[in-house]
Amino acid sequence: VVPVTEFRYFTKFCLVLLAGIKLQVSVQQ
Repeated sequence: VVPVTEFRYFTKFCLVLLAGIKLQVSVQQ
C-alpha cells in the first residue's frame, strides 16, 4: 500500500516534470 503523502509527492513531481517539458517545447518552438 502506498502512503497518501508519497502519492501526493509523486503527483507534484509529475506535474513539475510536465511543466518543464512544456516549457522546453515552447522555447524550442
